[in-house]
Amino acid sequence: MKLQDLKKEIKYNVIPDFPNKGVKFIDFTPTFSSSVIMNEIAEYIGNYLYDNKLGDKIDYIIMPQSRGYIIGSFLSSNMNIDTIPVVKSGKLPDECILSKRMYNTEYSADSLSLPKFDLQGKNCFFVDDVFATGGTYECCKRMIESNGGTLIGGMCLYDVEITNEYRDEVKSILKPKDII
Repeated sequence: MKLQDLKKEIKYNVIPDFPNKGVKFIDFTPTFSSSVIMNEIAEYIGNYLYDNKLGDKIDYIIMPQSRGYIIGSFLSSNMNIDTIPVVKSGKLPDECILSKRMYNTEYSADSLSLPKFDLQGKNCFFVDDVFATGGTYECCKRMIESNGGTLIGGMCLYDVEITNEYRDEVKSILKPKDII
């Protein structure tokens, strides 16, 4: 499916001033509720990866809690690639955690935990719903790298287009001009 056609398929709600005043929350629940649209998104990302000669190089799909889980699960199934679900801290016992790291988003500070996986020499690809400050991506990247792996890029449904150093590493399907 062409990018312009996929953009027309993605459904969302815009909620102003959530979770804080001045933040425009893009709710992709209508998209996540459609297996047809989610399969189209997974197919698009898979084609992007193979077109850019990355498809055969990925060992794990990194999917941060919670909306990244949805995209990552469809992509994993479509490409037959294993996933690593990155969780918000406090959701796993310490015995199950390989790394824990603090990060900042556009409206909060939080920490993520990387479950125990052998990442030595492994290539990972990041998926999530929204790319804003790059905080979640950077957090995942640092945890993966500190454990011997490589984060070779990522893709999100929507890029808020806030300036950050990871803009070239993470692609998106929708930009602010695409949101009505």
